[in-house]
Amino acid sequence: MAILNFCVLLVVICFASGSSSLKTEQVQLTSLKFAADIYSQLLEKNTQGNVLFSPLSISLALTMLNEGARANSTSQLRSALGLGLDDEKIRRAFKSVVDKIEVRKGSVSLDIAAKLYFSNSSGFAIQDSFKRTLTNDYDSDVESLNFNSSEDARSHINHWIEQRTHGKIKDLLPNGSINSNTKIVLANAVHFKGSWEQPFDKSHTEKQDFHISPNKIIQVDMMRLFDGLFLTMENEDVYAVDIPYQGEEFWMTVIVPKKRYGLKDIEKTLNETILHEYLWGGRSRERLRLKVPKFQIVSSFGLRKILEEMGIKDVFNPHAANLSGISDKQLFVDEGYHKAFIRVDEDGSEAAAATGGVLHLYSLPAEMAVDQPFFLAIKHIGVMDPIFFGRVGDPTEAET
Repeated sequence: MAILNFCVLLVVICFASGSSSLKTEQVQLTSLKFAADIYSQLLEKNTQGNVLFSPLSISLALTMLNEGARANSTSQLRSALGLGLDDEKIRRAFKSVVDKIEVRKGSVSLDIAAKLYFSNSSGFAIQDSFKRTLTNDYDSDVESLNFNSSEDARSHINHWIEQRTHGKIKDLLPNGSINSNTKIVLANAVHFKGSWEQPFDKSHTEKQDFHISPNKIIQVDMMRLFDGLFLTMENEDVYAVDIPYQGEEFWMTVIVPKKRYGLKDIEKTLNETILHEYLWGGRSRERLRLKVPKFQIVSSFGLRKILEEMGIKDVFNPHAANLSGISDKQLFVDEGYHKAFIRVDEDGSEAAAATGGVLHLYSLPAEMAVDQPFFLAIKHIGVMDPIFFGRVGDPTEAET
């Protein structure tokens, strides 16, 4: 039995975020239900701390895997991801997403990299059609490796990952993840770096309280912006503010419960509809005094159990997996590895006024203090799928 590994990587370095008018045509690769379902699974394992992942990065990797899946294996992938049956439409959506978000403009850059590693052992071959599809439609590099030299192969792949994530993700593939049965590794990396459209002045950052729970209040470095222009949303449960990156294509959305310590109750009801409202619901443009904590988070976890709970089971089962579109050998997925990094601080360039239409008018407090656990998203104005989503439960907790 041959093994296929895939690793999904995200590095988000947020020196700033970006927002703009929501009146733009958006493309969508997968359903927002996919992001909500992953978050729900992660929540069962981490009820209070920081949670960080990239719905877009994971869905891109699984979409590439789906190109080689057949029968029930592809049905389960398509169902969980919210993909249709038209493969050409899926490929066009992938290209549209990448074309919109992959940018290198001044102080904002987002890079997406994909690579297929396959065994060069005698008797094993990749289907030409699969290799051609990944190369032509997913812009994936292809390289053969000697997986019999498992540690050399693991080191080689980890080195590529480290390079493509600008040194932020190291040793993603752990000891023992590669062995002589490994035939394929699918790797996907996303790296984002941006500067705030309206930077925070470092001299205004000061120690302030952050209310983790009724029994735990900690001191954090709280960034302060005394007069900023933001897109905001309010409903009966939360305040949301979109903080713009330079260029007004990317932005960071911070979602704070109205009720102190109310995030747990909101998490219980999070679904596709609610997530859409939080990320894309009617915004108004507001002048606001904003307080946001500085933080740095590294989060890593295995994907297999999470995806199995979401209905993607057959590809992980040696006896049920049908990946015959990849090779005529019997393949199955051993594990998926995901690691995410984010840093948010004051760094940014000169402030510039944001522009955009007002859809609805809500009233927000003159000052919005993000001083309790909150949702966080990094998104692009033209793509429905969040690049990054998570929860900041403790800004001082660096690694989860």
